[in-house]
Amino acid sequence: MFSSRSISFRIGLVLAAIAAVLTLVHIILSLVGITGDDFWGYALLILFVLALIFAFIQYAQERPALQSSGTAVTGFVSGALKLTSGAHPAVQGWYAWFLQNTVTPNAGLFSFLVSWGEVAVGLGLLLGLLTGIAAGFGILMNMNFLLAGAVSINPVLGMLGLFLCLSWRVCGWIGVDSQLLPALGLPWKPGVWFRSPGTVAPPAVTQS
Repeated sequence: MFSSRSISFRIGLVLAAIAAVLTLVHIILSLVGITGDDFWGYALLILFVLALIFAFIQYAQERPALQSSGTAVTGFVSGALKLTSGAHPAVQGWYAWFLQNTVTPNAGLFSFLVSWGEVAVGLGLLLGLLTGIAAGFGILMNMNFLLAGAVSINPVLGMLGLFLCLSWRVCGWIGVDSQLLPALGLPWKPGVWFRSPGTVAPPAVTQS
């Protein structure tokens, strides 16, 4: 039997898959000239609300881990250090040194960073809030898990995160980024919040 944690995770994956299929259908319909009455926005809104509900369920189930004092990190590091021996070690020597001399003495700090970092990345991706940056930090965590010899689903998540990073300008457009990115702008193109008084806004791009 699946645990409640496993069930909520699987339901979350199903919601993401449905959203991906609806998005693909919407793109195909747009390419063939059918842009009306496909209910794309309403469907994604419903899926977004459902995803929020299951995200809070997942948070409630993971809450004890967020209050960990570092025991889980210490056990994880111990398991990784066992993979440093043999003709083809899964964990490289330089990373083992980092785990042993930096992570282990500060297990409580790294437990806090990993746990709440995962929450921050999840909220960023779920809300479409600085989506590219959130995905980048997600890739960073996946890379560290891979360097520690924990393969599991990390390569898949890392590849998906890479796609989000490459599409950072549009991947959060149905979320907060649709309003936040134009306000923040770019280092070479200030947004509304950082534009000098009297500066003329660039003309909007229109489709014929």
